[in-house]
Amino acid sequence: MAGRNNLSSNSWSGLASVALGPLVAAIFYSVLYVSPVPFLHRYFMGHPVAYAATILFFVALVGLVVRHLDTRRQLGIVAGLADSELKPAEQTSSDLGEHVTHWLDHLAQLPRSERGCQLVHRLEDLLGRQQRRKTTRFLNDDLRDVSDREADQSHDSLQLVRIIVWAIPMLGFLGTVVGITQTLGGLDFSDGQNAVDNLKAGLYVAFDTTALGLVLSVIAIFLQFPVEKKMNQLMATLDQRSIEILSGGFPEESTADQPLQAIAEMNRAVLASVNQLVETQAELWKKTVDSAHDHWTSVVGNAGDQVQSALTEAIELTLQSHAEHVDKTHQNASQQIEQRWKQWQTALSDNARVLMVQQQTLAQQNELLIGTADRAKELAEVRELLQTNTAGLSAMPEMSDAMRSLARAIDLIVDRVPSQSNRSKAA
Repeated sequence: MAGRNNLSSNSWSGLASVALGPLVAAIFYSVLYVSPVPFLHRYFMGHPVAYAATILFFVALVGLVVRHLDTRRQLGIVAGLADSELKPAEQTSSDLGEHVTHWLDHLAQLPRSERGCQLVHRLEDLLGRQQRRKTTRFLNDDLRDVSDREADQSHDSLQLVRIIVWAIPMLGFLGTVVGITQTLGGLDFSDGQNAVDNLKAGLYVAFDTTALGLVLSVIAIFLQFPVEKKMNQLMATLDQRSIEILSGGFPEESTADQPLQAIAEMNRAVLASVNQLVETQAELWKKTVDSAHDHWTSVVGNAGDQVQSALTEAIELTLQSHAEHVDKTHQNASQQIEQRWKQWQTALSDNARVLMVQQQTLAQQNELLIGTADRAKELAEVRELLQTNTAGLSAMPEMSDAMRSLARAIDLIVDRVPSQSNRSKAA
């Protein structure tokens, strides 16, 4: 309950700072705009980054003011509450549960302004813990736990302010970088004196943002210190008052029940230890199984990669060897075909030349045969003429013998000429 109250207070403080900070900054700039102070105009209105840094500063300032006022209000309420107002007048029962219930009812009857105090919420939280445990043996642990938790919440309530304190100098540096970049980018060196004047004016504006950021950051840090001091004072006061109010405010536990309670507490402690041990062992087993699973997955993945790599290399080598063999076979076949083709061309050329020679020979023999046939015809005519003349000269024995001899010679020549012609045709 106390934790929820602190969280709601911190949320309200953050929303108030975010909502009121820009409004206060707007009022500041409205006053600054009409004020004839060139110095302030130069630093707060010389660059857009200066506006952003100023707005963030006022957000942080409003947050610090809200936290300071809330802390002072809590301290005032705590100081105004007496111990008798926060404790029941008398113990109505020796039972711890009934006594705590009566105490909580007493706190619920306080005025609304006092019930919103952090001290009341802390007491309600601590009483609720004792009521749930049915014992006050762990009261000191509860006091320490609640104190640490609320101290952390109190520290976190200024987290936005710490971020702004860190961001304001960064914005100043950003304005300096942007200003220098714009100044150097817009220089015109055709006019040397004018360029130097523009450079000086631009650098003035650029470095003004850094100076403004540093000054605002330092101011915020100095304002943050007393607020944190006051918040720590409130935490210390709450711790002291809680111890004073709760000490001696519970009925004494029965001594007869103490052994049983001790045994019960021991059993609860052992049970908690066993549960924690089981959870730890289960977590270890889970981590071991997950580790083994990851290991086997990695091993299987690596083995698969290795097998794939080996198969790929083997297939690549086989394909490369087969390709080389096919290439060599193709080259050999091409060479053999080329050699055979050349041989065939040579043989065909030789045969063509032989055929041409034979054709020429046949043509010559044909011409000779034609001439021989012509001569045979002429000899036949001569033979007939001789036969005729022989018949006419038969009366002359000498001439007749001479003519017969001449006819026989001519017949012999005629017989030889056809035989030579037939042999030529056969060839």
